[in-house]
Parts: sequence; C-alpha cells; structure tokens
Amino acid sequence: MARGIGFDLGTRTLRALVVERKGPVLELLRAVEISVAGDDEEAVLAATADLACVGKASGARFSVSGKDVIIRYTQVPPVAPWRMRLLLDLEVKEMAHQAGSPLAADYNIVGGGKGDQEMVLVAVAREHFLDARFAAVRRGAGEPKSAMPGSVALFNAWMTAGALHEGEVVMLADIGERNTEVVLLKDGELLFARNLSAGGGIFSDAVAGVMGVGREAATDLKAELGNIDPKARGSYASGKAEKVSNAMLGPAGQLASMLQSSLAFARAQSGDPQLKPARLCISGGGAALKGLAAYLESALSIPCSRFQPASGLDTAKLPEDERQEFERDPGRFVIALGLAAAEGAKQAFTVDLVPAAVQKARKFGADGVWRWVAAVILVGFLGWTWWDHMGRAADITSQVSSARVKAQAARRRDEEYRKELAEVARLNARQKLLVGETETACAFALGALLVQQSAPDGVWIEQVDARRGPFAKDPNDPKLGKEVKTLLTISGEVMSVDVQFETALQQMLDGIRARQPGARVRIIKQSAPSGAGAKKLGFTIEADLFPATAEAVADAAGGN
Repeated sequence: MARGIGFDLGTRTLRALVVERKGPVLELLRAVEISVAGDDEEAVLAATADLACVGKASGARFSVSGKDVIIRYTQVPPVAPWRMRLLLDLEVKEMAHQAGSPLAADYNIVGGGKGDQEMVLVAVAREHFLDARFAAVRRGAGEPKSAMPGSVALFNAWMTAGALHEGEVVMLADIGERNTEVVLLKDGELLFARNLSAGGGIFSDAVAGVMGVGREAATDLKAELGNIDPKARGSYASGKAEKVSNAMLGPAGQLASMLQSSLAFARAQSGDPQLKPARLCISGGGAALKGLAAYLESALSIPCSRFQPASGLDTAKLPEDERQEFERDPGRFVIALGLAAAEGAKQAFTVDLVPAAVQKARKFGADGVWRWVAAVILVGFLGWTWWDHMGRAADITSQVSSARVKAQAARRRDEEYRKELAEVARLNARQKLLVGETETACAFALGALLVQQSAPDGVWIEQVDARRGPFAKDPNDPKLGKEVKTLLTISGEVMSVDVQFETALQQMLDGIRARQPGARVRIIKQSAPSGAGAKKLGFTIEADLFPATAEAVADAAGGN
C-alpha cells in the first residue's frame, strides 16, 4: 500500500494530509491545519516545526508557488529522453543566467502540442527559496521527497477526486491567501497550469482600506458580512454588510480578469482559439467567500461551483476532530490532497523540484558508492592484469638477455649459436605479441576512465577507439620514422552556454595529463562551432598513454 504525505505551505495556514492508497480508494489517516503567526516567508518556515504532529513524514511533497516559482512552456520535437533533458537543461541554464541566481527545475509533457511537436511544461524555482523550505520541512517532519508547484498538485487532486466527462474541458482555480493556482484539463490530460500572484488577501486589503480597520479584523468582516453574489445586491442585512460587500467587488473583478487572461494565455499556448471550459471549479480557503462562485459565473459566462473532493476518499480512519474539520470544508485541503495522492498513483502528473545539493547527495547515496566500487574493482583487475603481464614481459626480457650471452659464448660453435639465436627471435616475438594483446585493452579501459574523470560539464564523448600499429614517433617530425605503439582516439562534442569551447577542451586535456603522467595528448581535429540555440563544437583527441612502453619494446626488438 502506497503511503502519501502532502504539505500545503500556505501564507496564513499550513495544511497536511497523510493518505494510504488501497486500490482505487484513498484512505485519509491525518488531516491537520496549522496557523501561521505572521505574513511572510519566515513565518511560514517557522510554522513547519508544528508539522511534527503528523508523526514521521519522510518522503512528503510540499507545495511551492508565488514569485519564486515560474512555470513556462516550450515545444520540442520528438527526441530521446536524454536529448530532451539536455535541451531543457540548457534552457534552464540560460534562465538562471538571466535571473542571476541558481534555479532548480523539472519538466513533464502536457497536452496541446502542435503538429509533431511536443508541449513541455518546465517548472523552475530559485535554489535559495527551495533550500530554505527543504531545511524547514526536514527539521519539522523529516526529509521531504520534493517540492511541487501548487497548480500541478491541483490537477492531481482533480484526477483523484474530481469528475471526468469525455470531451469536456474543465478549468480549476484554487484560491489561497496570496496566490491562485489555475489549471485547464481535458479527458484526464493536463493542458495548462500556472500560478497567479493574487488570492483571497486582496479582498481583505480592500475591506481594511474601506472600513479603516486592521487586516485581521478585515478578514473577519469579509467572512461574516461579505457577499458578492450579483443577486444579493440591494438586499443586504445592514448598511455595514453592504459597505463590506461593495468594497470586495473591485478585487472580485480583478480576480475574474486574471482568470480570463489565463484562459487567453492557454488558448495562445495550445493554438486553439476556440478553447473554452465547460465549467469552472474553485477551491482553497478563498473559495469560501460568499457569492464568489456566482460572481465568477456571471463575469466569465462559465458555470462555476465549489470543488469539494469526496469521491474515492475514505475518512473513516481520521481522528474524530480532524474528520469533522475536514468534512466541514474539504476544498481547503485540495492542494495537500494532490501532493499526497501523487505518491503511487499511475495517472499522477509529477513535476518534482529538488535543490541541486540534495540531488547530488541522493545520487551518490543511490548509486554513486556502487559505481565507485565497480570502478575500483575494474581498475584493480586491470592493474593486476597489467602488472602480471609486465612481470611476464620482464621475465622474457631476462630470458632474452640470457640467450644473448649464450649466443655470444657459442659463436665458435655454429650449430649451438644458431639454436640460441633462434630462441632469442622466438622470445622477442612472444614479447611483442603479449604487449600487443594487452596494451590495447588496457589503454581503452584506462582512457575511458581518464575521460570520465577529466571531462567537464558540457563535454560529451561520442566515441573512444584504441589502435595498435606503426605510427610516427613524433607527429611533428616525420623524419624520425615510425614505431609500434598504441594510440587512443577520443571523439565528441562540446555543448555549452556560458563556457568557452577551448577552455573546456584544454581542461579535459590537462586533466588527462595530470592523472596519467607522461601521457602525450593532442587535438588532431576540431570543427567550427555550429548549431542554433545550443552551440556545439566537434573535436577529436589523440592520446599515447604508454610512450615509455613503446620505447622499451622497440629497444628489446632492436636487440634481436
């Protein structure tokens, strides 16, 4: 049974849901609301300490929204996943360069691609913002799995507890205190998602300004007396109620305009000017405002209702007080529900934002140790093999020397001299064969390891070849003749946005020379930079990793 945990980190309230999936049913185990004592990010981070009340919550997803999170769309041709990752990584690096700060990013494919192009949703968040939230949640409830944009969580909540009708376009809006998450979907496929930097707080600010009271008092007046249902005009219970309600009409129009702009943006993004939702469903704490659904229905000419998730949810295992609070207004928990339900759901749409430092630690913990162990074993085995063969070669060299002495002593005896001379030739042949068979494989393995250790980010290796044969002793001076040796040829491309091609290549060459003293490495081919958007430069490097061995073999052969 998959267990999911979702933390909706709102400006005024944190909401936590712990769920357990049993087939098509989602059992709710905990449903908690935590008030935030303040109105800034520091207050939100401080409140996460109270998330410990849900118990051990490692692996939770938490929501992100607002100005530190950006959702954008890009169209790419159908390509292999690794190539798509490369293209999008380059785009994110360019965004980070423009933003002037590191960005964490993730992506997923959405519907609405044009022709043979695929539409990709790319979500990015500032690293410092994400790091702070990761650290706060870690202290309060355990190591989180990831952050997820609130709009993506809203889509997952609808896929869990919403009603799907074939061919119907549905618009969702979750209204928080400072942000509103907007989603368009059709037939269970996400078409569009974004976050708006405005929420229920604009109604409180308007009431505070008109009534001349503080924000907390204005929030209470908004909930108790406010009513923006067009049918309620002229029939308010009191003059004070009318004044409060009229103060809220301006922000209501502002919210309707933002939703209308989002719809226009979605039409342009999908290339479908006729895209129109069959209904609008609103959720979140701000959706509880009296008359808001009726106002938006009138302003947008789209049927509008509250999204109160109930289908497929089992609240029987909730503590009694939490069950009553959840069932009083389930729509407040929509974002937390989408975050928790994403764990283990086949139809979940996931965009997981993780800081670079956390990704690096997880990658090392998951497979880095085993890769290093495998590399050490491989290098150790190759080293032992090389040492063994070099020992044999040394033995043969010793035998060659002994045979030479015997040959010199047997010059007077022609028959014995010829036999010893033949033995020298046989041993030399065995030595050449042994070196030729082992040095090529060892050069290939060692060369691949040196390239892996020395290639900086942006350098991609396409081919590594090892060849043994007669080559020029000095490529710059053909008059010196040739010698039998093993040469390594490395071909690849440099793809970089903000690093000079020559700098990246020189860094790799210097790294190989530093890790293999005596190695002779040079660039034998280099193409001109090419490619639109992401620049690339092709290159071919030639390396002689064992020049001393070639000289030793040549000396031994010269003594034949």
